[in-house]
Amino acid sequence: MANATKPDQHSSNLNVLWQQRRNSSAWRYAWTYLALGAIAIVMLLPLVWLISTAFKAPTEDIFQFPPRFLPSQPTLQNFVTVWQSNPFGRYLFNSTLVAVLTVGLNLLLCSLAAYPLARLEFRGRDLIFSLIVSTILIPFQVVMIPLFILIVQLGLRNTYLGLIFRRSPPPLASSCCVRRFRAYPKS
Repeated sequence: MANATKPDQHSSNLNVLWQQRRNSSAWRYAWTYLALGAIAIVMLLPLVWLISTAFKAPTEDIFQFPPRFLPSQPTLQNFVTVWQSNPFGRYLFNSTLVAVLTVGLNLLLCSLAAYPLARLEFRGRDLIFSLIVSTILIPFQVVMIPLFILIVQLGLRNTYLGLIFRRSPPPLASSCCVRRFRAYPKS
């Protein structure tokens, strides 16, 4: 009879240990999510402040203490004033044009550079790839002034091409394209 009660006692001890572990794990998760929630609230406070201040009337004091997050008289006049005083349509067009052309040019140049490095066998291929990847280690601050001088000498200052040329082609994108081409089968 003594042997018959031991497995039951052993399983009940395991159940107790399992229950304790599950409870401590649940508390650990609860504290983790509580801490992450508090951090998220602290991180979102400047965004809430920005949005609430945007809807406040010009007569409201935005620097009062303690701060009031809800405007007493919400208004859209701030947005109308800013939109009329600045050419935001032109800003949006400039940003969109430069972004689309830069991405398109990067895709074209990186693909043209990556395909032979990934598929063709030629002498110096690994050296060229290593040189492209090693340029990632050069900080932009090192090449910023020589790049600006080059753009000025080419007559591209204050032009769309000058903005696009500065961002094309990044070596990281070329190395990623090489790795992607190598991942596909050759057939």
